[in-house]
Formats: sequence, structure tokens, C-alpha cells
Amino acid sequence: KPATKSRQNSSDPGLSKAKRPRSPLQKPREETVVAQEASSRAKPAAKPRSKKASRPVAGKKKSKSPPRKPWHALFSLPLKANWLILFGSAIVLFGALNFWLYYHKNAPSPFDIVDDETETSGFIPILIPASDDGEGNSAPTFDSAPLDADPADPDAGLIPDRLVIPAIFLDAPILPVHYKDIESGGVTYHQWRVPAEFAAGWQDESALLGLPGNTVLNGHHNAYGMVFKNLVKLDIGDLIIVYSGETEFRYEVAAKMLLPERGQTLETRMENARWMQTSADERLTLVTCWPADSDTHRVIVVAFPEGTYTPPAGDEPGGN
Repeated sequence: KPATKSRQNSSDPGLSKAKRPRSPLQKPREETVVAQEASSRAKPAAKPRSKKASRPVAGKKKSKSPPRKPWHALFSLPLKANWLILFGSAIVLFGALNFWLYYHKNAPSPFDIVDDETETSGFIPILIPASDDGEGNSAPTFDSAPLDADPADPDAGLIPDRLVIPAIFLDAPILPVHYKDIESGGVTYHQWRVPAEFAAGWQDESALLGLPGNTVLNGHHNAYGMVFKNLVKLDIGDLIIVYSGETEFRYEVAAKMLLPERGQTLETRMENARWMQTSADERLTLVTCWPADSDTHRVIVVAFPEGTYTPPAGDEPGGN
């Protein structure tokens, strides 16, 4: 019986795999792998269908949303973000407005520009009308002005060359300075120069020492040696000594003023300039700018010969 013999042979553990007979229905392994690869190439795998995908309905067109405007994005933000954007925009606008106002208020006028060096220092040039008609060209007066100097005094009529102010520890030379004429609106003005060094400047058309009139000294306070750096610290009654060679002239401070200057109208600046014009009495006037970081004001110190002026109660400078 051949079939029996074949089953016996296949069940015999002693036979090797190579010698075992193969079933007529079993295909070789190589043929099975080749068939699976051909089947995978012939039928591609189906893609997973999205849950949100929907089948188009026959006869119904898909509606298109209108294009979004640029400001729609702003309103789609959270309320807190909108407030932050509006607050930041307000700060930027406020800063720009302040810058514009500051620039226009502090922009130099033609009267403020003498030359590049002076303008860089921030000093406000001293401006005085150049007309000689005598109208409004005198310094303001005090109610109790001192007596005029004696024209017969042999020490009268001297050029100042040294300034000493013990209260602010100042000892500086004095140099003669002249003005530069500028014209605006058909009117000529004197712009007085200021020494570009540690020295006070004597305006050479102001009064000589010891004679009736106004002796005017100017100086920088935040540049070129800062000779008048502490002029603003003077008090009423402080002593000022001006020398001409070995001859000294002693003065006593009678008034100190801080007058707005930068950005002011021409009329205001001309009123301030009256303190540097001629006077009927003998006086000394010191002029500089203030404060150091902006030079917006003019410091004016007026002094009279020592022992000649005692301000009464309520006596104020200016007016006439």
C-alpha cells in the first residue's frame, strides 16, 4: 500500500526536511512572496478618510466667505490685547506730540545764532537794540538810586581788568568784548560776544569804572571755563570787587533776577536787555545764562558802589 508507506515516511522523525515529500497543494515559499508583492502593486492601499470630510451634495454650490478686512484681525484678538495695543499707540502719539512742542519751543531763532562755536555751547547771545534815538534805551531804575560819581575823581573812567567775588570764590580776568550787528525786519540789533575762556567780558560800549552809567560784564556759566557758574548763588548784600590795575572799585549786590529768555518773544527779550543798557546812576551789571542743561533763563545781577545804596522795604527794580 503506497499511501500507507508515504504517511509512514512523512511521520518518521529520522527523515530530514529536505527529504520530506511536499503536499501537492502546497506552493513553494518563493512563489507565495512574489504573488503577494504583485497583489500589493495592483491594488493600492486606501487612504484613511477624514472625519470632517463631507460629501458634496449634488446641485448645491459651496459658499465662499467674504475676504477679511485688515481691522478684522484687531477685533478678533482678546479684549486685553486690544487694550494693550490702544494704550501703546496713545503713548507713542503723546511722545511724538511732546517732541514736536519741545522742538518748536526751543528751536533757536536767528537772534540766537552767532556762529557754529557759540551755538554748539548752548549760550543765548545777548541782544540789545542798536538804535540811538534814546527811546526805551535806558536801564530800569530803582526808587532809591545812589548818588552819581564825582566826575573830578582821579580814579574815575578806568577800564576793568579783574573781577573778584569772595562769596562764590571767584577771581577772574576781564577782557573787553564787542558786538556783532544783525538785522531782522529792517531793524539792527547788537549781539554781544562772550569770551571763549575763563574770563568775564566787559562790553566795551558800557560805562567805565567810577563814572555814571552801567558797567556790564558777561560770561559763560556752563562752557569755556564756566566763569559765571555760581553767579546764580549770589545774595543781596554780597560784595563784588572790580579792579583796574591796582585800583579797586567795590560794589554791593542790590538785585538778582532770573528772566525767561529762550523761546520768548522779541518784545520780552528786548525788555530783558534793558538791564544791560545805559543808566543815569553808577552801577555794575553781571549777566549769564541759567540753568546749565537748557539755558532757558537769563541771570541778571545788579550792584551799586558799596555804601551808596540801601534798598528800602518793598523797593523793587524796574518800571521806569
